[in-house]
Amino acid sequence: MPRPGRVAMTRESVETKGRIAVTPKTTLMGVPKAVVDRGRYLVMSLEYGGAPSLPRGLPSPPPGPIVYTVFVTAKQWGAVAAALTADPLDQRIVEGFVYYDEALETLALLAQSATTLKTQKTALTAKDASAPAVVAPPAVAYAPVVTEPARVAPSPTVEVLVRRR
Repeated sequence: MPRPGRVAMTRESVETKGRIAVTPKTTLMGVPKAVVDRGRYLVMSLEYGGAPSLPRGLPSPPPGPIVYTVFVTAKQWGAVAAALTADPLDQRIVEGFVYYDEALETLALLAQSATTLKTQKTALTAKDASAPAVVAPPAVAYAPVVTEPARVAPSPTVEVLVRRR
């Protein structure tokens, strides 16, 4: 019996109730070979050389590079472009929804956010510096806990707990 607030995963529930809510998110990081401006959005291609070390038992991905075509809105790219003028080789970090594009025959990523590695590191260090320092309360010396045998006849519930120890 499922706990309250949980959904029992059965074939019938999937078929009758439709799709199960899943939020896929993919993060790509790298330096694209070229960025093409298409007006309202930009297109870039990121290539991954091979699969990482995977656990035994998983199927092997196909050999060769994996190509991702990334679509980023011009508004998202504005902050990235400003950071790239300072360092053109800074790595781009793009997060978004990935799907297989049959027309391009590649994996396509529709960017939900875009930044650079150095921008992200700067934001994290600024956040850490602005966070208030956590001060530990002074150590309090507590008296050791001493257990004594019960002097009054305990209730049946307490008696069971005492016997289990």
